[in-house]
Amino acid sequence: MGTLYLVSAPIGNLEDITLRARHILESEQLFLAEDTRVVKSLMSLYGISLKGKEVISFHEHSSDDDLQRIVEILKGGRDLYFFSDAGSPIISDPAYPLVKRIIAEGIEVRSCPGASSLISALEVSGLPPHPFTFYGFFPRDKERQRRWMQLFKRHSHTSIFFESPKRIEGTLSLLAKELPAADVVLARELTKKFETVYRFKAEGYQGIENFVTKGEFVVLVHLGKELVQEEMVDEALKGMVADYLEGKRTTKKLAKIFAKLLSSDTSSIYDQLSK
Repeated sequence: MGTLYLVSAPIGNLEDITLRARHILESEQLFLAEDTRVVKSLMSLYGISLKGKEVISFHEHSSDDDLQRIVEILKGGRDLYFFSDAGSPIISDPAYPLVKRIIAEGIEVRSCPGASSLISALEVSGLPPHPFTFYGFFPRDKERQRRWMQLFKRHSHTSIFFESPKRIEGTLSLLAKELPAADVVLARELTKKFETVYRFKAEGYQGIENFVTKGEFVVLVHLGKELVQEEMVDEALKGMVADYLEGKRTTKKLAKIFAKLLSSDTSSIYDQLSK
């Protein structure tokens, strides 16, 4: 049986590739990638011949048949090397569903670690490095944005997420409104020629000097312990609990209570309680 290897690629500077990752590109034949062109381009940039190499596409829109094909390749005894476009395949690329399936099939998964934009951003931020929470990409849905802001307000740790250049100003405006006193750090174009780190209070984002809204952003937010809101039990929640205790104790009512406490949506909580 083969092994799935998760291989981290440089996040910007091509010299940040590990010796192990470069050796894999040179010596192995079968690869997975979200965008096959990126891996082929990476090989070309390092002067590695594409002769005899196959790069299979796997992304968030891949079908169950695509996933099954990968499982069959691994079960057939061949190793597969999943290269991210940049950084780790499990962080911002669609490796998680694959990894979950592979483990369920009893197939081994190994990591070939390397550069990580979230760790690089944390290192240069000047914010407390632990504990920290990584949230992925900032949501577009207004309700999910609201829930994220509630989480940020309740925890005195460093929150980290990704944001695109097209939406960064809108996100900063929301942070200024919801968490004006929070310390915010923006890290853009990490390890590249125009790498820039901005440090400011959320409420003062419009005063950032020479702010450039180009490139991918890593956003870090930290609220001091003295500013963290106590999680208050509001009247609506009290009413839900009273109704549950006094009336018919349904799963739906319980889901609403948990959703309120966890700042989550009722349907997903209900689904979990109903299993």
